[in-house]
Amino acid sequence: ERPKPFPDVFLRAAELLNIDSRECIVVGDGKSDVEASLAADIQVLFLSTQTLFNDNKYVTRFDTKEDLSQYVIRNF
Repeated sequence: ERPKPFPDVFLRAAELLNIDSRECIVVGDGKSDVEASLAADIQVLFLSTQTLFNDNKYVTRFDTKEDLSQYVIRNF
């Protein structure tokens, strides 16, 4: 299969779990994680101090692991 930023790995994981990829969430820390997630139509939680993808409604960016952890605890 093709590597990220192609969405193959995320689409295959959803297939193996027998769920629609749009019901998945990816937690990533790299630009290719975000690009692959968006290509698969999957929401992504992005751990980065970079301001990449700030204008994309499917990307929620966090500066620290603690911020990400608190978001997951509150929302899932």
